[in-house]
Amino acid sequence: MMLNTDSWKPFRLGDEKYFKLQRGESKYLKSMCVGDYPYISTTRDNNGICAYVSEYNREGNLISLAYDGSIGACFYQTEPFFASEKIVTIDLMQRKLRFVLINLRAQF
Repeated sequence: MMLNTDSWKPFRLGDEKYFKLQRGESKYLKSMCVGDYPYISTTRDNNGICAYVSEYNREGNLISLAYDGSIGACFYQTEPFFASEKIVTIDLMQRKLRFVLINLRAQF
């Protein structure tokens, strides 16, 4: 089955019609308690997870994108997680997150 792209139009990642972008939170990992929620940092390894903490600041079903450290490292986060300060989370209004993730990775 061929994918018909004739009707596709360009878009910008910051276009609020399609995306909700949100920066992570500045909170030192050392000051957090160990727990069950992934702490997403700028690592390119392990789906961006560098630790597990007892709190979360995102519900999940988002793309995490590093804008420092391993710039461009992006992953699909399915479960609640803590987004660190060097992470932007991307919520796609029309829920085509995996498609966007593949295209983001191709850019870096």
